Amino acid sequence: MLKKILLVVLITILFIIVLLSIYNFNITRKIENYQSSFAKVTRGMKKKIVISIMNEEPHYIFYGNKHHVLWWNNQKIVHINDKVTISETFVYDVSTFFLHISFEISFDTNGNVVGKHRFD
Repeated sequence: MLKKILLVVLITILFIIVLLSIYNFNITRKIENYQSSFAKVTRGMKKKIVISIMNEEPHYIFYGNKHHVLWWNNQKIVHINDKVTISETFVYDVSTFFLHISFEISFDTNGNVVGKHRFD
């Protein structure tokens, strides 16, 4: 009887480990896909091209200035003022077990990319 209980517990633990491994693999693959697509986004690209490169519609769209600073990767470009007007920010996000990662791409009023940043 004890052997059967131990066997059931062992099988259950192995099953949970397999499920967690599959989940982790899928999340990791999604982050890698976004990262490689995100790296291809350059200044001046239009919204339709960005959507094509990212291979899907954004998960969220923020209208107006979401942040007080415009970013390009990890560099602050300019403080938001009269010189740069952000009309939209596309957000592609991935939620992991511990961390939320978002890839944000900002557009000016002409629909051109002016900023991008990965937040984790």
